[in-house]
Amino acid sequence: TQTNGFLDQMSSDFGLDGGRTGEAEILIDGAPSQAVDWGGVIVTPLQDSVQEQQIVQNSYDAQYERGGAGIVTLISKGGTNSFHGEVYDYLQNDVLDANSWYNNKYGFPKGQFKQNQFGGNISGPILKRWNLFFFGGYEGFRQPSTLSILTTVPTQAERNGDFSSALNSDGTPDLIYNPFTTTQNPDGSYTRTQFPNNKIPSNLINPVGQKIVNLYPLPNRPGEGPNQLNNYGNTGAGNILNDKMDTRVDWEQSTTHRLFVRWSDRFRQDQVVPCFFCNGADTGFNQGNNAFQVVLNDTVTPNPTWVIDTYASYSRWKELHTAQ
Repeated sequence: TQTNGFLDQMSSDFGLDGGRTGEAEILIDGAPSQAVDWGGVIVTPLQDSVQEQQIVQNSYDAQYERGGAGIVTLISKGGTNSFHGEVYDYLQNDVLDANSWYNNKYGFPKGQFKQNQFGGNISGPILKRWNLFFFGGYEGFRQPSTLSILTTVPTQAERNGDFSSALNSDGTPDLIYNPFTTTQNPDGSYTRTQFPNNKIPSNLINPVGQKIVNLYPLPNRPGEGPNQLNNYGNTGAGNILNDKMDTRVDWEQSTTHRLFVRWSDRFRQDQVVPCFFCNGADTGFNQGNNAFQVVLNDTVTPNPTWVIDTYASYSRWKELHTAQ
């Protein structure tokens, strides 16, 4: 189960009754709320926007579908007859934190970490004489942080084709062979000639490969072991920015007829990952996500034993990945 993700789509990463993750069906106000491909949740309501929650694990009715491991149903809060509201803020700050064990071990300074999760909600009447009520909630999340990297980059000698110091894990020389000298033996095997002194001649170094290698910076710290591993360390700044809202309008037309419409929107769920080389050699990518869901419900109760419950919903999810 994922417990620390910031993306709504990862909220379905849990299993029920031994089932695989992502196989539970999630209904919000009766509307299916997962992408049809891999089961990611399109929009999750704010914690304070949820009135009821139910988990059905065994022998659920035929009205449910796509629930390979169980059913999770959420009911959003409706409007109230009088005004109610709340605001909140949850704060973490690196000023109050100690440096991490990893940073202390490798000599990195304590990085920036600030987490601010804030929001609020309000509910009340729009027109009491028409029994028209509303609920609205908003939550923002900001988490700038600094991360550290410790990796191995090519030395200047290796950039020039000199691998005379390259060793295998057992300490023996890691020999490099000239691929252009490959010959087939009578028994079907192949042999190649080793580069003299384990050095690649400059005329055999591919210019494209040379440019790729040069994207990596030179070592900036003493390496570890005979192969000088972990010879580069750096820190980089990242950020997570979220903005979400839920709104709902309820109309009690009569004692036997009620309607509501809910709009849930995540304006952004963006992650800016740190770059450590900042020239195209980094392997991370920035994420940008936004999505919304609108649900319309019409409930008619002609008599105490008959309920007509009609739903219509529309959801849209846009996801953007940008290479560094």
